[in-house]
Amino acid sequence: RGGHRRDRYYSCLAGQHYVTMGETTTNKQGEAGSRDYNQRWFGYFGLVIFSIANFASVVDAKTFQGAGERAFSITVGALSTTICALVLLFDRVPKLADIFDYKEQSDGKLEGYTLAFLSCWWVVGTALMTRADGIAYKSLNIYFSSWFSLGMSVYTLNEWSASKDIISFEELTRLSATLKSWYALCLSSLITMGSAAQIHGLLDYQSRADASFAVACGAVSWVIAMCAVLMHYKILRCCNITAGGMIELTTALLLCLWLMIGVATITKDGGVASTITGTPDCDVEDGRVPGSNLFLSSWGAFLSSLSIAVRAKAAQALRFAQAQETQRRKAEKEVGEESKTEPDDV
Repeated sequence: RGGHRRDRYYSCLAGQHYVTMGETTTNKQGEAGSRDYNQRWFGYFGLVIFSIANFASVVDAKTFQGAGERAFSITVGALSTTICALVLLFDRVPKLADIFDYKEQSDGKLEGYTLAFLSCWWVVGTALMTRADGIAYKSLNIYFSSWFSLGMSVYTLNEWSASKDIISFEELTRLSATLKSWYALCLSSLITMGSAAQIHGLLDYQSRADASFAVACGAVSWVIAMCAVLMHYKILRCCNITAGGMIELTTALLLCLWLMIGVATITKDGGVASTITGTPDCDVEDGRVPGSNLFLSSWGAFLSSLSIAVRAKAAQALRFAQAQETQRRKAEKEVGEESKTEPDDV
């Protein structure tokens, strides 16, 4: 009997030891498997894809005459690809992550500085490649990959900034339902004005009328959009602009009409923005029209103004409904107070 009890005792100890070892192993595997990866991996991955596409397309554009511009464009894609590939490599390979944790360096500030650099880097690169008669119009892969790379870098920077509770585009534009559209109009109008000014210098004297009108369209809408943005933040106080107010709605409708005329004029057959890539000498009697951002930016400005008008009208309807509800509740409250003050009939 004593031997039997001793065997049971040792078997229980062995079982407890086995369970303890199993839990320890499981916990270690769980800790190893739950590594804290960079939450902005999608932005870096997208930037790698578009940067590689841009780099390969620029290398293949051998017919472009500007050697210096082509060399810099190659550098833009190559450097962006290298930086983002290293970020993903040090984030996903455990041994490298143990050596250098990129997202935690300097309390995350290194990642912010890197993303700010990449955003500025692609602003310069996209502006150079997609300028009027630039290398981007040798292949639309260059054109769209440069713009998508810029968009992904800004998107990733915005995600990092929001995660650090610094500032984000959502916080900047939550003051009203129309503020995002005003920002879009401001940006697209600025690109329209700049692209039209570049085309104006490249065209013959006889063909500059449409380009001059495009500059005027971009300048007028940019000034109005910038003033509207500043009024939302109460920086400019020349008039009180509110979401759904008559001033905003009237301004948006006038901008729609103005930019509709502009789009119809500059994107017509034979116009300065009839296509993205431009037209060769044999297609236009007045000479060659260079490729530019003008086609997409002018349409972007018009659609932004249309979005402002729609959102302003929706905000106006919402304000009207809220005012009606407030009046109804006020009337019910007054009726209730009057019924309390009236004496009961005997």
